[in-house]
Amino acid sequence: MATFPLKPEDIRLFHEQGYLAVNGVLSDDFVQRLQDEITEEIDRLATEKVREGKLSSTFEELDFSKRLARISQETDEVALSIWNAKLALPSFFDLIRHPNMIEMAEGLLDTSEIIASSVYRLRPKIPNFTYGAVPWHQDSSYMEPFCDKSLIVTMWTALVDADEDNGCLWVMPHAHKEQELLLHKPMSGLPYLEIPEENLPKIEAIPCPVKKGGVLLLTNRTPHVSFDNKTDGVRYGIDVRYQSARLPTNAIIPRLEDEMIASQEPFVPNGCYAPEPDFLVKSLKRPEHVLFDGEAFAELRKKHLHKPNTKRWVEEGRSWQDDKLFTKTNNYDTSGNRL
Repeated sequence: MATFPLKPEDIRLFHEQGYLAVNGVLSDDFVQRLQDEITEEIDRLATEKVREGKLSSTFEELDFSKRLARISQETDEVALSIWNAKLALPSFFDLIRHPNMIEMAEGLLDTSEIIASSVYRLRPKIPNFTYGAVPWHQDSSYMEPFCDKSLIVTMWTALVDADEDNGCLWVMPHAHKEQELLLHKPMSGLPYLEIPEENLPKIEAIPCPVKKGGVLLLTNRTPHVSFDNKTDGVRYGIDVRYQSARLPTNAIIPRLEDEMIASQEPFVPNGCYAPEPDFLVKSLKRPEHVLFDGEAFAELRKKHLHKPNTKRWVEEGRSWQDDKLFTKTNNYDTSGNRL
């Protein structure tokens, strides 16, 4: 069983390698609650599709890992309805606020003023599913260029055992130390960005299996990929993200003196990922503004006004570094301090 907060050696390894697998983060009971709430949503959607004549059965007799795979043999509408950030379940909010997750974030970010990033994703990797395999990419490629060289921690959480057979993540160790973000381009026919093979670092990739309830920690600059699921069950994972409150954020909170505000100086964006809302998850200096309520979290997501991110991958083969607009944006260290 892992101990929290992370040990200094674990933190050192994370910053050196760009990733760290930690098992035993979530209890079996907590994972079961996540599974149960997802199952309730699948049951509701499947019942709808049966009524519409798009599905022959709800397949409620099948277990958590098999049910959505069987449903998806007949329709992908159920899977797509829970994909990415389309759900705001109470257990998802409690996952983001889980003490072990926050303590790991605090150690890695070296601050007690922590923003839960707006980007969280439920990713059921279904056998033979169009969106199953995710190409090589860095999470920063989807975010504002301004935040590229600051640390945003991704915590990929396994709701079932994740291994090479069902499509665990693979990473390129140490590649997060590259001076600039790697060139990405839109993937043909799918809603992903990918690093073309010729732009990948010459580093041997390694698989990162994680047990149910375990977490794979990644930097926003760590190249990673997940290949096809070769089993008959679904590999469920949820990824959530944390950043220092010093960085730009759209969280509706009072800002401290050392924290960046949009338009306070040239090129400061409204947040590292503007399309979705951030919130304060831990603070010693303004604890009354920490979000503790799951209903308030759902309401925050509902009312947030979508603001698109800067378009940096505007055409194939053209890097955002080619645009003079972004030449002054990357002057901050991993904690958001000006260099």
